This record gives sequence, structure tokens and C-alpha cells, in this order.
Amino acid sequence: MRLAPAVLPSPQRGEDLRLVDEGPPGEALGRRDHRGLRAPQEGIGFKLEGMPRCGGGGAKWGDRARCSLDRMRSTGTRYLIVADPLETLNPEFDLGVCVSRELIARGIAVDYLDLLASDPRQPSERYLATLPVREVLSSDAGRDPFWELGPTRLASVRDYRVILQRMDPPVDAAFIAHSRHFEAVPESIVQINRPPATYTLSEHTVILRYPEFAAPTTVCGSFEELVAAVRRQPVEAVLKPKSTCSGKGVSFVAQSAPADELRGFWEQWRPEVIVQPYLPAIEASGDLRILTINDRVLGSVLRVPAPGSRLANLHQGASPARLEPSQRQLDACRAVAADLNPMGLHLLGLDFIGEHLTEVNFTSPTTIVQINEVNGIRADIDLVDELERMWRERAGSPPVAQPARRNRLICKDRPVPEGWVVIGQAHSPACPGAGDNAWIIKRPGRREVVAAASPVPAGYARVRPTRSAHCPGDGDNAWVIERGAGAGGDRGAG
Repeated sequence: MRLAPAVLPSPQRGEDLRLVDEGPPGEALGRRDHRGLRAPQEGIGFKLEGMPRCGGGGAKWGDRARCSLDRMRSTGTRYLIVADPLETLNPEFDLGVCVSRELIARGIAVDYLDLLASDPRQPSERYLATLPVREVLSSDAGRDPFWELGPTRLASVRDYRVILQRMDPPVDAAFIAHSRHFEAVPESIVQINRPPATYTLSEHTVILRYPEFAAPTTVCGSFEELVAAVRRQPVEAVLKPKSTCSGKGVSFVAQSAPADELRGFWEQWRPEVIVQPYLPAIEASGDLRILTINDRVLGSVLRVPAPGSRLANLHQGASPARLEPSQRQLDACRAVAADLNPMGLHLLGLDFIGEHLTEVNFTSPTTIVQINEVNGIRADIDLVDELERMWRERAGSPPVAQPARRNRLICKDRPVPEGWVVIGQAHSPACPGAGDNAWIIKRPGRREVVAAASPVPAGYARVRPTRSAHCPGDGDNAWVIERGAGAGGDRGAG
């Protein structure tokens, strides 16, 4: 879903490298799963487009993978995930962990940088030339540890084409000290999101730029202002620290709350706190997060408070549920994106209680994992597609086919990867046997015609039988499947 045009810096020249397989004309042989690079067949070579062949038909897959990664290491086409210390990351929520899986599956090298391992007192030139990074060799959110990491090495920021800034608030002195160095990163490198707007703006108060959509909000710079703002609320007030996230420090107080109670909150979170009216819609419909990248809506998820709680933060025990955004909410997303994208804030998490915009998250917005779960989609694929588009536009490279949606071949004696469907059959010299010995597979769109033998991914259902000339068998040899089909749909796996 598109919202509004994004404003991007002037493009610079760069090199376009895509990992492809050498298969039949017009097809690429599938060799990806959700845990990293893996070949479903042995004995198939591959190449980087525009570069000499890497490995031969009889080479081992591990040798060929190392060859491709070695080439990527020398071309400045890596991704960098800048985040908090590893032990503080939660793969149940972390966008960086989710996206790293898709990047590795595409053959894109990914590094992890623990910001606290760098000395922010260095000059920016040295800071950015000696980043202590570790390569993410594989990623699996259901595994402990979720990342398999290589040894620490020093890297230059110019080794990267995209930097994902994933350091969580509070936006304190340490956050700002590290962020300031990344202001010197060349504009040709995509940063999601780019300082200084990540620390000069507040996620809690930026909504004041959009009064037509925002919940009434008061920024209090003194204890007296806090008391006055609470007394102005009709029944109950919501107090928020200005620089925290994930519901930390949020408090609910009555309009007539004792001054001593308010002073305790002020002393803990001064010099500025936020006051908003309590919105009863939180109890009726929860808190809706809409995640956007530039002019695209990646998806949405409703966060429903746990029984006995009024906090709709997933980190505070809320449950995810599916809810489509209203037109007014989408209008708000359009207005916010048009305003913040030119400042370098491209990835946004907009929070709504009812029709009121309550926050805009841009330091390290999450919920992509829950958006995938409740909607039966892969928003991380769409996010990486957009990041690659941004990089190519800045580098002046021509657009290419979206690798995440491309049809692939897999031998019939191999399992179909999770989340993929079978749309036909073909012959591959790399697979055993004669005739149609391979399945044509792809990641499904909203509606697909799939073979009768195809698995049906989570979030999809069979709608009706049909006939496909590409699938084996006579008569109705295929099914129409649809994402989010009603209860009458068949969820069978064939």
C-alpha cells in the first residue's frame, strides 16, 4: 500500500550485485531457507551477476558460499545492524533479527555492531573507519543463540550500503554521543533511520506537528505545569517519560491525584514529562501499530492489553491481534511520512488509540514479527525490497526484478521451504530422473493458483479448485488460495 512519494538524496554511482543461480533460461534455482544460505540440490554452480563464475558445477556448496561472501566483503555491499548489546536483544520482537534472516536468504552479507563496544570520544573519522563488527553467519529467532556470529573485526562504514539503526531508547547522552558520529556517514549509504532527527525529535511529542490527528498532548517542563496539565483532564491522565519506549514509566493517575503522587513521578522522570488524556478506546479496541517504510504500509497489528492491565505494549504483556487500519489512520500515516521522510526518518511505527495518533516511533520501531504472525504475511520481505530500491536509486543502478518474488526450481525429492507454494513443474538437469523432475515454487502473493500437491502457508486458505496447464494431473489439478480467506476456506496441505 502506497502513501506518498519519499524524498531521497541525489544519487551516486554504485555497483549492482545480485546472487543468482545458473539454471534454465528465465528461472533461478531455489537455494534459500529461513535459517540462512543453503542449497536444496548439490552440484549446482552460481555466480554474481557482472562477475566471473564463482565455483563450478562439481564444487561443494560451502566452498561456493564462502566464495560469494568473500566477493561481497570486498565490494562494499553489506548491511550493518547497529544495536544494543546482544544479551539485551529479544528475537520475539527484534526487527533486526527478523530482517537479517531475509538478507542472508538473499545472499546479502550482514554485520552486527554493538554500539557500546565503540568509544564515542573518538573523532568521527576514526570512529567510522574502525567499527568493531561481527558477521551474522545465520539467523533463527527460534534458536538459542538466535544469531551465529563470526569473530570481531574492524570495518569501515564505507563497506556498507544500508545501515539499520536499532539502538533502543532512552535517548540519553550515550545514545546521542554515538548517533552524532553517524551524521558523517555519506549520503549514498542508506540509514534507517538517519540522525540527527532520531534524537532531536521526540517520539512522544512529534505528534504535536499533526494536531488534526493527534491525541491532546502537553509537554510539561516543570512540576507546576505537570500538576496543571493533570487537573485539566476530564477524568484521568496518562503520564509518560519523554525519552523511554515500550511502555516504560507510563503511569495512570486520576484528575484529582495528590500532589505528592505527581511529585514522585516528576522527580523520577524530569526535566520533561508528557501528559495525555486517558482514552477509553484502549479498553474497547486496544492500541494499533501501523509500520511504514517511506510511502508504503508494511502492515499493522492491534495490541490488546493483558487482563487487568491498561498497557497495550507487547513488552508489557499485551497480545497481538489483527485489525485493518481505518481511512483516517491511513491519512495520518500519509501526512506523517510526507513530513518525516525528508528528515531521514523512513521507517516509522505509528500508534493509534481509536482514531487518535498517540506516538510515532522512529528510533527502533518494532512489531514486524507480530505483523507477520497476525496477517500471515512476510513484511520483512517488503521492507528489504524497499531498502534495496532506496540503495539502487542512490547508487544510480537500474532497477532489477524483486528476488523475493521470483519463481525458483526445487527437485521433487526435496521438501518445499516453509512459506513457499508449488505453481507448476519443469525439468532440471540438476535433479535426478527424466521428465518433469522439479517443482516451480514461489512465495505467494495475495491470491495464487497452486498445484494440488502444494503446501498451503499459514495465513492462506484454499478457495476453490481449478485447472492449471502447468500442474500435473487431469481435471481440476490445482487450487486457488487466498491470504486471509474466510472460515469457509480449506487450510489443508494437499
